[in-house]
Amino acid sequence: MGKINSESVKTIKTKESVLKIYSENYNLPTKSIAYRAGTTEERAGNIIKEYHLSLVTYFNFGIAPSMSEENTFFLFSDNGTEKTLIKKGEKIYSHDNITPLEALYVKINLGYVVGNR
Repeated sequence: MGKINSESVKTIKTKESVLKIYSENYNLPTKSIAYRAGTTEERAGNIIKEYHLSLVTYFNFGIAPSMSEENTFFLFSDNGTEKTLIKKGEKIYSHDNITPLEALYVKINLGYVVGNR
C-alpha cells in the first residue's frame, strides 16, 4: 500500500510541476517542459493534453473587457461565477479567489500573470 501512495504522490507532483512550467511559458517545447519537470516528453505532452481537454470539457471560461472601466476584465465560467480582474502593470489582480486553472486560462488568453493581493 505504501508504494501505491508514494507513486500517486509522485504522479501528482509531476503533473503539478509540468502545469506550473507550462503556465509560466506556454510556448516552451514539450521536450523542454519535460526536462525541467523531470519526466518524459510523452508524459509531459499527455499531461498538457489532458489539461486542455479538461478545460474544454469541464470548465468553459470566457473573458470579456469592461465597457465602462479601463484595465478591467470579467472572467466567466459555465457554473455561473463571474470574477472581476483588474490589470495593473503586467499583472492581473482580483478580489476574488482565482484558482490555478483560472490563472492559467488568464495567462494563456490575456498574456498576464495573476498576482496575489
